[in-house]
Amino acid sequence: MVLEVTAKTPDGKVIKRYSRSFMPVPARFGRGYKMGRGPYEKSGLIRNLSLLPLNRRTETFIIPFYEEVKKGRKVVKRLLTKEMNIDVELWYLPFGEKKGILWDGEKITKAFYLWKKVSRKVDIK
Repeated sequence: MVLEVTAKTPDGKVIKRYSRSFMPVPARFGRGYKMGRGPYEKSGLIRNLSLLPLNRRTETFIIPFYEEVKKGRKVVKRLLTKEMNIDVELWYLPFGEKKGILWDGEKITKAFYLWKKVSRKVDIK
């Protein structure tokens, strides 16, 4: 599973983007980014970061409305926007990567699936 958080201005400019993976560690033979499919490819789980069923998980992301700009010797905060659109997407990646296509012998299918998507509008008053 991969959690992607994107903050955009109303005109579509991306301000901040985060991505977090939730899967058991280590990967195949303890190296690389792919998870092994069977016990013959795994060297043992060091840490389990997967999303467990019926358990809640809280993640915190910091998305500033301003940026710090250096003017001479002073650091000044400049407002980027007064409102943002924040999109949160949870993706299921069966093979641990998001490349787009998977050949299954007869046809090309997607190798990843959008599990849940939430969009919110946030503003400063």
